[in-house]
Amino acid sequence: MNRFAHCILALSALLPACGEEPVRRHVQLAAEEGWPRAQTSYLNNALRVEVAHMEPLGASAAMHAWLHLHDGRVVRGGELSAAAPSFLDGSALGVDWAQVHEVVITEESAGATPAAPSIHVLFRGAAGATLAAAVEGSITGLTATAELADGTLTLSAPSLPLLGSRMFYGIWLIGSHAPGDAGAGATFVGRTYVRGTVSFSNLGATALRHEVAVTVESESGADAPTLSAVILRGVVPTSAAAPTSAGSAPAEAEAPSHVH
Repeated sequence: MNRFAHCILALSALLPACGEEPVRRHVQLAAEEGWPRAQTSYLNNALRVEVAHMEPLGASAAMHAWLHLHDGRVVRGGELSAAAPSFLDGSALGVDWAQVHEVVITEESAGATPAAPSIHVLFRGAAGATLAAAVEGSITGLTATAELADGTLTLSAPSLPLLGSRMFYGIWLIGSHAPGDAGAGATFVGRTYVRGTVSFSNLGATALRHEVAVTVESESGADAPTLSAVILRGVVPTSAAAPTSAGSAPAEAEAPSHVH
């Protein structure tokens, strides 16, 4: 092999090292008070129910309130509105509020008058108090991290509670520093149902976005993005971050059944 061939081989070996490194950003996400909930309070002999931080359900679904009594009976309180307070009249329902053990809100088919609650529980709690989202696990002290690099987003959220059957976690990119993209709004990246690590690809210039957010979404929710239930949010730093240590293998991202 002549000297010229040796030079070609040496240059070929150096080329990968000279390639431009992908822009990488490490984002720390902190908890926000955006969990869906239903606030209840008494007004004379009625129970006022107001659902907060939840996107309106689509045309095929409705929320219904159920009153679980100490004697074992279950009384349907009626359909609830996601946009305005609803009032459950104790006199019309024939219930003594002192005998109500628990209030449960479920998702039902729109236009139906169910005789019994479905298994799709959204909220539950004591009458006159805040009805919490039906989850398994704590919703306090949540944290997560996101890694943005080369058109991908990898979210690591090991402490997320397990959601009910009609809810999922939505992952979003918000805003952009990219030239000509200053007015970019929220982009729905994908969904996850479980805690752990999940990755999404083909997202464009992820490292130039402003924020990463995680929301609680409804399977029956409207198509338009609302970001009404943000539970985790983090600002994308403008300077590069060192690569983090490898975690568990990323899970496959699922395509959303309703697209925001």
